[in-house]
Amino acid sequence: MLRVKRSKRKLWLGLFLILIGSGIILWSLNRQTTRVVIGGDSIVVDVADEEHEQVQGLSGRAGLAPNRGMLFVYPEPSRPGFWMKDMRFDIDIVWIGDDEGQTSISAVLPYLTPQTYPQVFAPPEDIPPVRYVLEVPAGTVDRLNWQVGDLVNIKL
Repeated sequence: MLRVKRSKRKLWLGLFLILIGSGIILWSLNRQTTRVVIGGDSIVVDVADEEHEQVQGLSGRAGLAPNRGMLFVYPEPSRPGFWMKDMRFDIDIVWIGDDEGQTSISAVLPYLTPQTYPQVFAPPEDIPPVRYVLEVPAGTVDRLNWQVGDLVNIKL
């Protein structure tokens, strides 16, 4: 009798784990990804174009692999600010403008650390509002030598 109860418990536990694993796989397949190309360098990005995705951002993640990032897409040009709430790793932030059909880097803020929270980082006042913001692992901007004015190719 005891053996049967243990077997049933293991069966239920196994089914539970299968359901959880399936949910995680479906969630990851459902995330929208694309590529951002800057100066010949290709970055695979998760796209955050919904408000709840933008609020969550990269918070809580353990890190990002090299040449990975998150692209925040705004329906209208704006001056979005970012903070490091619940961040667990350093990032570079790249504000990207869309001016007269030319998409290019408008401003860069490298090496932001989680310790800067609750400070909010926004693009400089002297640049026009932007349509996109790219977050990448800290050091990416320096490693790939990205500069303000570099053309950006985004395929959504």
